[in-house]
Amino acid sequence: MIEILEITPLGLRLRASGEITARDYRQVLPSAKAIVAARGSFSAVVDIMQVQRLSFGAIWEDAKFDLRYFRKTDRIAYIGPRRTWLWLTSIPFATGGVRFFKSERMAQAWAFREQSANA
Repeated sequence: MIEILEITPLGLRLRASGEITARDYRQVLPSAKAIVAARGSFSAVVDIMQVQRLSFGAIWEDAKFDLRYFRKTDRIAYIGPRRTWLWLTSIPFATGGVRFFKSERMAQAWAFREQSANA
């Protein structure tokens, strides 16, 4: 499941938990696309502390979005267990970067995302 916690002019704040499916991912895409249409790019802070599994369909939906909107994705800040999801940052699908933050470093994750507005 993916919850949209906040939509701002810069981007999204999301919380993912359990198994992430293609359907979950497709529910978030309209918000991301709307921000790109309004601003020209978007950033996100994604809490993945409770994610247990990504389905192949979710990975595929993510890859399609990443390839289409690569130049329009500023920064992605993931909050969660780095070792489990390190591969998320191994493919550079955000022009401003993708970084991991521990849960106690939420403020740094927000600051990282906010930097895209000043670039």
